[in-house]
Amino acid sequence: VAAAEDDLEGPSLSSAERRALQRRFRDRVGVAPRTLRSVFRFRRIFDHAMGEEADAASWLEAGLAAGYFDQPQMARDFRRFLGCTATAWAREQAELARRLASHSYKPAP
Repeated sequence: VAAAEDDLEGPSLSSAERRALQRRFRDRVGVAPRTLRSVFRFRRIFDHAMGEEADAASWLEAGLAAGYFDQPQMARDFRRFLGCTATAWAREQAELARRLASHSYKPAP
């Protein structure tokens, strides 16, 4: 049984082979595999944040669905990729929406 389980996992890589594979990935893609995974995970949260139903409960569900284990992990990625906290970002988005709504829209002739 143990031998069959080992076969399901596929060939294991030595640490030198793993690092070589990571270097090749970074050279081809431009970022490390772990960084790219973080970008994709954050993108799912960011897309959720741009949606209309972005309340606290839905943020929690979206974070868990995206692969975050806890709120601090998600907050670190927010700061890392946007340079501000999620709260500051949401406040800026609300202010931008308010300013856009306060100006009348005049289409070009």
